[in-house]
Amino acid sequence: MPEIQTLITENLDIWTGAITNKKAVGRGSRKKIELIGIKKLRELILELAIRGKLVPQDPNDEPASVLLEKIAIEKERLVKEKKIKKQKVLPEILDKEKSFNLPNSWEWARFPNISNYKPGKTPATKNPIFWEEVGNGLPWVSIADMNHFEKISIVARNISKEAVDKVFKYKPVKAGTILMSFKLTVGKVSILDVDAYHNEAIISITPFSGILKKYLYRFLPNRALSGNAKKAIKGNTLNSDSLALMLIPIPPEKEQHRIVKKVDELMTLCD
Repeated sequence: MPEIQTLITENLDIWTGAITNKKAVGRGSRKKIELIGIKKLRELILELAIRGKLVPQDPNDEPASVLLEKIAIEKERLVKEKKIKKQKVLPEILDKEKSFNLPNSWEWARFPNISNYKPGKTPATKNPIFWEEVGNGLPWVSIADMNHFEKISIVARNISKEAVDKVFKYKPVKAGTILMSFKLTVGKVSILDVDAYHNEAIISITPFSGILKKYLYRFLPNRALSGNAKKAIKGNTLNSDSLALMLIPIPPEKEQHRIVKKVDELMTLCD
């Protein structure tokens, strides 16, 4: 696509400076390198993708506006079945909130309108009845257990059955679920590799039908740190209001698959 070629041409230093000598002293410092250019190239790939410039649009794709209508119907059904809670009415999206223009077949959507998410809890840390030795009990995830864009299978602390019954009072989050930190380290994402619970600085995210999990996984960090949320951030913390107001660019469902496939392919080349 011409736009991609132009962006790459205008940023040739990203390519030519992909591997640079690391400024370090001491034993072995000459062998150290830093991949500044590769990091910037990854950012460029994701930025092109989320703007609809990484893969071509297909006029035969069902537009995202229809997808969002279907999701609204799905949400009403889930509320009636008491599988999710009814959310507050969200404000209309204003033009000044939109940080860039989208292709005609895309739509901006607020985070709660495309996924169900829930923060966790932390049992009283000094109460021994809530905690188990490593290898016993159920995994409890903190931000320290999360590695960005990786799976979580090992945690530092496990909770007891008493913690489940008296503090959480719900079933563990299923393996395969997206976790995202929204306090202290905003926008760190991981995938659970085991059923687990997590703390209140993390949300577990379940996208509604038609929103590809891998699409959200790739682009949530970008949106969590976007200009749309700055007014709601205190230090390095998002709150429930800023999460609810967060805007996500939504492509047609078929294009989501094409984007994820292309991003995965390009990230593999970066690796």
